[in-house]
Amino acid sequence: SVSNNTFYITGSVGSKKFHHLLFDTGSSLFTIQIPPVIWDNMDGDTTDAPAILGKTYDGKSSVIISKIMKDGVTIGPLILSRPVVYQSSDTLTAIIANRGADGLVGNAAFFRNAVILDLRNPARFGVLNDVFDNKHAPNSSD
Repeated sequence: SVSNNTFYITGSVGSKKFHHLLFDTGSSLFTIQIPPVIWDNMDGDTTDAPAILGKTYDGKSSVIISKIMKDGVTIGPLILSRPVVYQSSDTLTAIIANRGADGLVGNAAFFRNAVILDLRNPARFGVLNDVFDNKHAPNSSD
C-alpha cells in the first residue's frame, strides 16, 4: 500500500502481522529487520543464526544479530524457507519509526527473483521467478 508518500508491504513473523514494512533496496544483506522491542519478544534461536558486522546509517560500527524463527516468516507473497529475522540497530529503528513503519525488508529474501513494485492504485508488491524453495502465501493480496 501507499500512505504518506511511502510504499509499504505486509509480512508476518509467526502470529505477529506487519502492515507497514519498508522495502529498502540498500539493505541487500537482510531479509527483514525488526525493532528490538518487538524482536526481543519473538520466539527464535540465535545459536546458528547469522550476525552481520557493518556500519549504521550514521557511520558507526555495528553488529546486527538475528534469530531463526520457530514459526514462519512471510514477506509480501513469500513464505521464507529460512526464516531469519534481524534486529534493527538503534539508528535504523529511529528511521523506521519516523517513516511510520513496523520494520524494514531488504533484498536477501528475493535473491535471484524479480521484485515487482506496482504503483498504480491500489499499489501492489510481487515477486517472480522464484528459484528457491520459498512458497507463495495463500490468499496474499500483495
